[in-house]
Amino acid sequence: MSLADELESIVGKKWIVRGEEVSLFGVDGFTAFRGEPSAVVLPGNEDEAVAVIKTLIKNKKKIIIRGSGTSLSGGSTPVDGEIVVSLSRLNKIEEYHGNEVIVGPGIANIMVSKNAPSYLFYAPDPASYSVSSIGGNISHDSGGIHVVKYGPTFNSVLGLKVILPNGEVEDLLFHETAMNPVSIFIGAEGTLGGILKARLKLFPKPESRVSLVATFDSLRNAGKAVVEIFKRGVVPSALEMMDRNIILR
Repeated sequence: MSLADELESIVGKKWIVRGEEVSLFGVDGFTAFRGEPSAVVLPGNEDEAVAVIKTLIKNKKKIIIRGSGTSLSGGSTPVDGEIVVSLSRLNKIEEYHGNEVIVGPGIANIMVSKNAPSYLFYAPDPASYSVSSIGGNISHDSGGIHVVKYGPTFNSVLGLKVILPNGEVEDLLFHETAMNPVSIFIGAEGTLGGILKARLKLFPKPESRVSLVATFDSLRNAGKAVVEIFKRGVVPSALEMMDRNIILR
């Protein structure tokens, strides 16, 4: 049985992209460079994803695991004819436990908060949060303007289920070890393993919110204002400083 036949037997012919259409997966947010994957496979669930990746490893194929592909780092761009395994169809919310939620790696960041109980929200908010997927957010330890109070993605990841480069699956969703084995996968850009499932922390929504805008005659004075905010014991949920060039663009 050929590799193509093996993959078709796992995901079905419909979910394997070949020919000119693979170019759609040859670029991400870093549009200055374009690659060309040799094929694209879109498994529909975790079992299919594991089977596809194990098959490709067995056949010694180079693999890029990706989600929405918004990464400005260029991390999901195929540069050497790799086979792209897109986990964008693994976009389900599995279950809620109090202020925790278990999700698939393909779910868009914004959908975690949209589907959470009304009094909770998912804090990490990278600039592309409306389309970027959780698996990529974890792999890049993505931030956003909420970092100032809630920290980057690292602070909101409680557990992971991952597939390792040798094809073995490690279920660390509810790890009970003294050291946190999950941390090595956060920000590793997929080099140590692909995210199959994530257990995330949700935060209580503030009872009220107020947005403030202030203008300053110099960046130095704006910077001093930021320092003064924290010296006064105020930790804003979001804080951003923009100069004239950014505002006028």
